Amino acid sequence: LPFLLSRLFTVDDFERAAKLILPPSVYDYASSGADPSHTLLENTSLFSSLAIVPRVHASSNTPCPKTSLPSLTPPGAPPLAFPLLISPFGVHKLAHPDGEPGSALAAAAVGAGFALSQHSTTRIEEVPLPEGLRGHAWFQSYILKDREVSLRIARRAKAHGYTALVITVDSPVFGFRAGDARNRFAALPDGLTYANYDRDAIDAFGDRSGGLDDQISRIFDASLRISDITAFAAAVGLPFLLKGLLHPADVLTAARAGAAGVILG
Repeated sequence: LPFLLSRLFTVDDFERAAKLILPPSVYDYASSGADPSHTLLENTSLFSSLAIVPRVHASSNTPCPKTSLPSLTPPGAPPLAFPLLISPFGVHKLAHPDGEPGSALAAAAVGAGFALSQHSTTRIEEVPLPEGLRGHAWFQSYILKDREVSLRIARRAKAHGYTALVITVDSPVFGFRAGDARNRFAALPDGLTYANYDRDAIDAFGDRSGGLDDQISRIFDASLRISDITAFAAAVGLPFLLKGLLHPADVLTAARAGAAGVILG
């Protein structure tokens, strides 16, 4: 692997390498979208169309990529050293045994932000938050039908040092994923679990060791409204972003409700 890493320079290089290394079911799970992947393709196309426009007549001897996020950074926290965030996606240990702890340490090493998924394969308390992540670690929450389960998990994240919530709002029903169906990828491999669900929460959705997506209609709340989201964030006591917005009207609704930001897609 070190030999391989020395020859990887772009995101596309890493994706091609992942296809060689990962089991096909894991690669397809990570790289594909729902149905014909329309949203995935549109997101990729739109992101590729964006460009950073340089400014001149300014000294570039010591370029500084630092940025501040006042509505999301607690008082006294340093600015974000590098304007990049590791987005909250679950089950990191499917790709590498270091899992979410490895991702958090990598983010801290380059000065990027880090967001941990509620569906991580490592418990919140076992994911290190080094000094470099102070004020720049966010926790992604799904608001379940059983609000107490969601609240307990989010409050654990706050106690561990996460300073904002990323509340996913685009998953009341999961789309059909043809790759997963072809690969019969319906459960985590032996030895991996959705680690943040404590034993007393398992009755909310069944066995945490596999097939969580198959039970999504039972555990996720499709009736969720913006008032439910603001009440949830207030009960946790953290600023929040909404993840998964597409329509401009939903962005405006989020802003009016006091969201500190949105993640599109």
